[in-house]
Amino acid sequence: MSDGRPVLTHVWCGKDRRASLAVIIDCCTREILGWRLSDNGYSKTAEAALEEALMHRFGTLGLIYLPLTRKSDNGLVFSSRHYTAT
Repeated sequence: MSDGRPVLTHVWCGKDRRASLAVIIDCCTREILGWRLSDNGYSKTAEAALEEALMHRFGTLGLIYLPLTRKSDNGLVFSSRHYTAT
């Protein structure tokens, strides 16, 4: 995951409902490493997608000693304490 880019978008579900889709994409390969669909746009949704991406790429949620670059629009979800701590 040389350059991981988190994306949060809204998906319309039914007439008056929408869900939040958080996706972690490898910027080099454009591979989707992790994703989470939720009925809210809380940082926990993005955090779960990031955890899935880390497990997919490294097989662990522990400390990783490789240089990683995170790119985002620095929105509230991606700058939250829980997300940045993950």
